[in-house]
Amino acid sequence: MLGAATLWMLCVSRGWTSGVRNVAILVAAAVPVFALWLPLIRMHPEAFRIQFSNAVLNQSGQGIVSRALLPWQSLRVQTPIFLEHVGGLQAALMIGAAVAATVWCIRRRDPGLRTVVLMTWGAIYLHVVCVGVHPTKGYWCYTGALTFICAGGVIGQVLKRAREVGHRDPRPGTVAAVVVAGAIMLPGSGIRTVVAHLRHWDDINYDAARFTRMLIEETPADARLIVDPGYIFDFYRAGRAVTLGLDYAFFFSVRGTEYDLLVSGPSSIRDGVPETMQGEFVRSYGDQSDLFACYAEVYAAPSEDAAVESR
Repeated sequence: MLGAATLWMLCVSRGWTSGVRNVAILVAAAVPVFALWLPLIRMHPEAFRIQFSNAVLNQSGQGIVSRALLPWQSLRVQTPIFLEHVGGLQAALMIGAAVAATVWCIRRRDPGLRTVVLMTWGAIYLHVVCVGVHPTKGYWCYTGALTFICAGGVIGQVLKRAREVGHRDPRPGTVAAVVVAGAIMLPGSGIRTVVAHLRHWDDINYDAARFTRMLIEETPADARLIVDPGYIFDFYRAGRAVTLGLDYAFFFSVRGTEYDLLVSGPSSIRDGVPETMQGEFVRSYGDQSDLFACYAEVYAAPSEDAAVESR
């Protein structure tokens, strides 16, 4: 990413002197920030080795150099992730705006719009290359922000053009554009989340902080715990002996870990961690039927008889 930013600085700067100065400022800001990771890398070198190996050295999908030159596998993976994340209407708005802004930029030679267009397509390319086959959707919010800038630019240019050609009051067109864009943005805007939490204002099952504190209080202080990724940081901050409840071959596997209790949430339940660890169900917390409610299941380590039978 630093290399791409450096190349961008050189391309947009006026003259080599200005380019070198801008790159020096960029490096002076980026290097100290990167240096903040060095103590953590030194404390946990194995975690860094695994992450670096998976992302760069080709243990999990293509290496980053291969992805940069031939990004098609990553593009095939990221496209359905993007569509699932934003939905069909918003995807059409975002990609359509980027394409329209590109065409407008070529025809009108607008230097301001050209910068946005280059940043947008560059961001999409770097996103696909850097994220690769990683299934995380949230990163698309950063790339998507640039496409919405394109959408705003295109709408503004269309309204400006209509005013110049028709000599009409632009306000009705502006209102219509805002209404249509707003309607497209309603899906996924968080309205259902707000309504759900307003309806259950005092319900602990809809208050993640209180819900997690309850889970911590319900588990013995000296127990060896395996905890779902959604709850583990709070358990760790509370001083509990915890192991991350994941079973990913290329990242981290909890298999073989000795434990007393398994606190399983939506992620570890989905991935079958309780079954993998042969946990014996104790009780559940929350409302599994409601997408907006917290939910957890607690399992005890298998009894000796169950362990013998499994062998």
